[in-house]
Amino acid sequence: MDNPGVSVRSASFRCALLTAILVCGSCNGRKATPPAVDDLDQAASEVDTAAKAYRTSGLPWEAKDVRLGAPLPAEQNAAPLIRRAIKNLDTERYNAELPSIQSAISVGSYAKASSLVAGYDASLGLLIQASKLPGVDFQRDWDLGPAVLFSELYPMKLLGRLLDLRAEVECGNHDVPGAIGDLKAAWTLGDFAGSDPNLIGMLAQVAMQRAVLRSVQRCAFLVKDDPKALAQLLEVIDHGGEIDFAYAIRGQAYMGLCTSRNLKGFGGIKAFSSPLDSSPTKLDPKTLLRTGLPKDRDSRAFVARYLQSWTKVKLLADEYQDNPAQLQKSMARLGKQVESRRTASNMLNLMFFPTFTETSTIPVVLKADLVANRALLAALLMRARTGKIPASIRDIPGDWVDPFDGKPLRVRQTGPWFRVYSVGPNLKDDGGVFKTELKDRQSTAYDIGAAFEPEKPK
Repeated sequence: MDNPGVSVRSASFRCALLTAILVCGSCNGRKATPPAVDDLDQAASEVDTAAKAYRTSGLPWEAKDVRLGAPLPAEQNAAPLIRRAIKNLDTERYNAELPSIQSAISVGSYAKASSLVAGYDASLGLLIQASKLPGVDFQRDWDLGPAVLFSELYPMKLLGRLLDLRAEVECGNHDVPGAIGDLKAAWTLGDFAGSDPNLIGMLAQVAMQRAVLRSVQRCAFLVKDDPKALAQLLEVIDHGGEIDFAYAIRGQAYMGLCTSRNLKGFGGIKAFSSPLDSSPTKLDPKTLLRTGLPKDRDSRAFVARYLQSWTKVKLLADEYQDNPAQLQKSMARLGKQVESRRTASNMLNLMFFPTFTETSTIPVVLKADLVANRALLAALLMRARTGKIPASIRDIPGDWVDPFDGKPLRVRQTGPWFRVYSVGPNLKDDGGVFKTELKDRQSTAYDIGAAFEPEKPK
């Protein structure tokens, strides 16, 4: 499944997040097991109480509530520029040329890489313009539920990668200001992806901004003896990194609510047992129920259980926003509770409730990666000015706390090379080994961080 424009039927609900293609390249959809207990009458009788608790939690009741804050004025909206940049992007050409661009950069053939990247200057120029605007609103009709598309996210990821690569080329050609401009634009593009209050957008943001951090590391190696250039690279990432998980779930929760309101229009509960790549039901927006609760018993039963589950998600997200380990455990426990409830009223949850076990810690992964990169750049500044190599985190000026365990970040030194890292989601010090270095890509025995070491040929 490599089409980023697939419907939310296969993204927000059944895959739990179209995230997999943006982050890990896989997707685990699930089908509901036939229920053992018919409790539709009981569940339907709970819908008013469930709706009140859901609304009290602060989750959106109508589409206008999904995004927080005032509507973005048209002249401040980056969406038209981003869509123009996407329209100009030849994805087939990109996929064909990307390996050559990366290979040229890895061996220091910056002239060749520059000539290849130049073919995308029109799209990248539009993104630079877009990044100077205060925000983006793709004006999605959230009431379409499973028919909502997020077609911009995948090409935004590709374009962000091009900005990263061009920055590396510019650093190789001693154009540090150009590199800084591109890296800042790529970071902002990630912010724009995450401005959609949806788990898909959140994971797109994390993937894009972690890619920026990898390019910052490579640029830092190229300018390792230039304190001014290192300070400018630090400015690129000396902000942000705080993703509000409770905000990201707003759109996710609302799409289940609006689907429940219009369940008959989507073909009933059976319609969602179709294959992942099936086309969504086309609805007339004029016929959608956009507020309130459905009238028929079955839909009221489904929406009651759905609202009850999402209210619990929101309360957990609020309670453990500063405790990622506990949030992960609590979300995993809630997911098991939802899946173990074999009743007729829980059918919608069994099909569509996301798997939060890993997703709930993704914002902390970005935060850990970001603070490790900041510490690395601070260490490189110290090295460029004094010649000293940090042997421990105490040697690096600043306060470097691992967001996963609250302890100082770790440092691993090997001769003139070193890396700064967080213990990551497993809360264990795995010696500064990163996931990309594992032979077993399914292993959880890895850390998250940044390295100062020679570029490895690709």
